[in-house]
Amino acid sequence: MMSELSWVFHGSTAPETAKDISRINKIHSGVWKRKPGTFSSVWEGKMTIVGISYFDTWARRVVGACCQTPHPNIQAAYPFWGEQLTSHFVTEPSHGSQSFGNNYPRTWDEVEEFFYWLQDFPYEEQTTPKQKQIGAETAEYFVQGFCDFWFPGFLQFIGRDIILTFIPPQCRRRQRMGEPNWLRSELIKLVIKLYYDVHDYLLSDPSEPDMTYFRGQLARIDLSTADYHIRKKRGLQDGLFKLSALALLIGIII
Repeated sequence: MMSELSWVFHGSTAPETAKDISRINKIHSGVWKRKPGTFSSVWEGKMTIVGISYFDTWARRVVGACCQTPHPNIQAAYPFWGEQLTSHFVTEPSHGSQSFGNNYPRTWDEVEEFFYWLQDFPYEEQTTPKQKQIGAETAEYFVQGFCDFWFPGFLQFIGRDIILTFIPPQCRRRQRMGEPNWLRSELIKLVIKLYYDVHDYLLSDPSEPDMTYFRGQLARIDLSTADYHIRKKRGLQDGLFKLSALALLIGIII
C-alpha cells in the first residue's frame, strides 16, 4: 500500500518512484528464478495500475454518487501516469525483459474499457484447480487483512461487507469470496454516497488532500511488525469486549 501511495504522491517519473520500483523488480527477479513464467504477461502487469486509476470512478458508480465522471484533467493525467509507471516494470528475461508500459491505455476511455475487460476475462478457462484454490486463499487473506487492520474482532463483519461491496461481482464469484450482506451493503453505499456528494457539492476543497494525511499516518507504522502489533491490539480489544459483555450480563442477572 505504501508503494502505491508513494507512486501517486511523487509521480510516475520521480526518482523516488523509479527507485522503489527497482526494488520491486529485484523481488520479482527472485520469484521468476524459482517460478519461471510468473512475470511473462505484459497485460497482467497493467492490472493493478489500471485498477488504481479507475477505482474512485468504480466506487462512485457502485454507490450511485451524483458525480461519477472524473474531471477532464484527471482523465488526461491517469493514462500518462499509468504508462510512465508501468514502463519501470519489466517481464522476466526469458520473455524479452519487455516493458509493462507497452500498449498501455492511452486515453481515459481505454483505461475504462481495459478495467471492464479485465473483469470479464475468462480466467477460469486458463487456470488449474490448484491455482484457483491458491487464488481463493489469497483473496481471503486480503479480506481478512483489511478487517484486522481497520476493525476489532466483534466488528469485522462490517469490514468484510465494506470490501466485498466494492470488489467487482465477477471477482467475488471467481475467488469464491461470497456476497456482502445486502442490507449492510446498502447502508455502506448510502454512507459513502453521502460522503462523496457532500465533499463534491457542499464542502470547500481541503487544504491538504486526504491521501497526504493517510500516507503520513501509514509512514509512522513499522510495516515489518505491523501484523504482530495489530493482532496483539485486536486480542486486547476482543478480551475487553468479552469482559464487558460478561459484566453487563452479570449486572442484568443480579
